[in-house]
Amino acid sequence: MDSNTAINAEPELVEDRLPEPTPRWIAAVADLVWGLYEWRIWWVLAASEIRQRYRRSKVGQLWFTLSMGAMIAGIGVVYSVILNQSVSKYIPFIGVGLIVWNLLSGLINNLAICFISADTHLRSYPSPRSTIIYRTIARDFLISAHNLLIVPILIILFKVPVSLDILLVIPALVLVAINAIWIGMLLGPLCTRYRDLPQIISTITQLAFFVTPVLYRPALLSDRLWAFTHLNPFASFVDIVRAPLLGQAPEMYHWLFAVGCTVVGWAIALPFYARFRGRIVYWL
Repeated sequence: MDSNTAINAEPELVEDRLPEPTPRWIAAVADLVWGLYEWRIWWVLAASEIRQRYRRSKVGQLWFTLSMGAMIAGIGVVYSVILNQSVSKYIPFIGVGLIVWNLLSGLINNLAICFISADTHLRSYPSPRSTIIYRTIARDFLISAHNLLIVPILIILFKVPVSLDILLVIPALVLVAINAIWIGMLLGPLCTRYRDLPQIISTITQLAFFVTPVLYRPALLSDRLWAFTHLNPFASFVDIVRAPLLGQAPEMYHWLFAVGCTVVGWAIALPFYARFRGRIVYWL
């Protein structure tokens, strides 16, 4: 190149050498995938958090099982009399229902504050935001795994019939976990930005406990308050997990409703997470 050509050549702009910005939704999906790849981190954090909670305790993590067992026995006996139900059939029903509800409500309330409670971790480590969501989900599932030890006891004591339908609990729990991810993507940033929301969500879940068929059978309200048993997402998720553990196949309606909630939830949460994922640290 001669001197005249070099002089007349247009200078290369710095912007021309910079990589094109990644679309937000691609960055959000990459964050979710990267978080799954780093499963060892959030699994160890979840397990260590549970161990730390019951450190130096004689019973340790079995306190989860013992406290849930005491609740099932107390509520089961009292409400079987109030609702005029057979104890042998009502206690397994309410026992499994309370275990499932404990998982669902725990996921919602804990995912709402997952980023707030991980303040130090988010400020100190450049890990994907999704690891915090996965850690919360893993911790709540580990707690529920302790409570599930009660289910075989209920089956044996009250002679609950067992069939191949019990295998349906596996896809049901997978569906719960998939929904928990989008709940964390949506409620986590929202509650980090607006600190009154966790209290509102906690109040809503408490109210939902009494209107969801956990303490009562859906047949008692299906004719009069149909919305509580068929338009209540909590009712559908409780049913698809509880029914297989009681030797029954869940109604197809509840499967379809749960899948519909999954699709709608992800359609709302993914764009929201893509837009506000980068602001979470600044809201802490």
